[in-house]
Amino acid sequence: MAKGLEFDSVIVDNVSKENYPQQSDRDILYTIASRAMHELNLVVQTQLPTFLNTQKA
Repeated sequence: MAKGLEFDSVIVDNVSKENYPQQSDRDILYTIASRAMHELNLVVQTQLPTFLNTQKA
């Protein structure tokens, strides 16, 4: 129903490696995140999953 739509604000609850274990799941997370026009909130329970770490060592 939301295909191609954008929203002012998007909230993604419980972002974790356990909830997005495979690349296909992370592709879905990317699609969810890319729908936010102005504000994106990622809610994590403990720490930011390593697959979301954008800093290079």
